Amino acid sequence: MLPAYGVKSVTIVGYGVLDAFHDSIRKDVTRQPLVVRIHYGEEFKVYESGIFRGPCGKEFIFNNGSTQLEVLSPQTLIDCDTLNNGCFGGDIRKAFLFATRSPGLLREDDYPYRAVKRPCMLPADGVKSVTIVGYGVLDAFHDSIRKAVTRQPLVVTIHYGEEFKVYESGIFRGPCGKGKHSLLLVGYGTTDQGEKYWILKNSWSRLWGVEGYVRMLNNETQSGLCGMNTRVAFPIPLGAF
Repeated sequence: MLPAYGVKSVTIVGYGVLDAFHDSIRKDVTRQPLVVRIHYGEEFKVYESGIFRGPCGKEFIFNNGSTQLEVLSPQTLIDCDTLNNGCFGGDIRKAFLFATRSPGLLREDDYPYRAVKRPCMLPADGVKSVTIVGYGVLDAFHDSIRKAVTRQPLVVTIHYGEEFKVYESGIFRGPCGKGKHSLLLVGYGTTDQGEKYWILKNSWSRLWGVEGYVRMLNNETQSGLCGMNTRVAFPIPLGAF
């Protein structure tokens, strides 16, 4: 039963939904409280004090909604992707187009890497594969890239030279070079001195860099260090819409 006219009430003109990124949430909560929705379990029900981190503590795996990480077969692309050049390189966007077609990318166990181009030998129907519905290309600006990589890894292409080949540790600041190479952007960070960097996974084995990874300086320019911001792409998995 609503009270008679004249009793004080609060009205709103609408509502807003924030972009799922911690910086935007942090800024807005300084202006007003926000409503959030979480998935919780028994650990949350019995929480008493301290910082709640969930059952996994400070470790987590991000794998686009799958229950396990998938190791895919590069040999499928080398042998069967006619849009690219096998062992002589190619374009990541063309590789994504290949992955949209049947049977998609096979798993490594079903089509092992041989380090040489062979006749395409796709197995019979029934072998598990991974397909995507398409790919996206990001605007070449570090803020949009930073937000996107919180949702899924991104493929970037850099110009590299001898200095990059012999990288071992620390933050890579260049010089760059004329070669082109694609890497997987998986995250970002800031040093104790306030220097920002990107975290990228390379394909040159765990013996290169820091167990296969490199930290590259985020110089916050539009093109990025070694042009890494200019060719950023990501796959769109089935069920993304």
